[in-house]
Amino acid sequence: MQNNYIETLLEFLNTPLDSATKILERFSSLPNAVTGVGDKTLQRYVYIPGKIKNGVLLVAHADTIWDKAYNLPFSKEHRVIFEDGVFKSTESECGIGADDRAGCAMLWELRNNGYSMLITDGEEHGKHGARYLRKHNRKLFREINKHSFLMELDWKGTDC
Repeated sequence: MQNNYIETLLEFLNTPLDSATKILERFSSLPNAVTGVGDKTLQRYVYIPGKIKNGVLLVAHADTIWDKAYNLPFSKEHRVIFEDGVFKSTESECGIGADDRAGCAMLWELRNNGYSMLITDGEEHGKHGARYLRKHNRKLFREINKHSFLMELDWKGTDC
């Protein structure tokens, strides 16, 4: 793994776990980004149309199970370090937030490759951002569904 990829991943993993806001803001700063924000917490998304029309849509979510919205414990002192080839949390009670900050970091690294990207919030407990997009922006939802392929970057379970 090249150092710049490690730095990008550490940057995303060290974004405060208590909210997806900073991750979504980062993607919404990209050219042609389309953002959606609902009335309820976690009803958020950012879509960046790609240059390759109807090609591949890359999807990740910015929330983690440690978001304040889920009322689960997290530590403000939490940091992720890269040591001996392994990403580790500095807090034993808190994971590294790789579900799905690692997917967001991958999308960030691929942002100039012409792929369309969708970053959602609220995936951990009900797909709030994606459901909001489907219900409140039908035109964009139809555009997204014209892609030939969708690749969601996510983590399932606790075993590697």
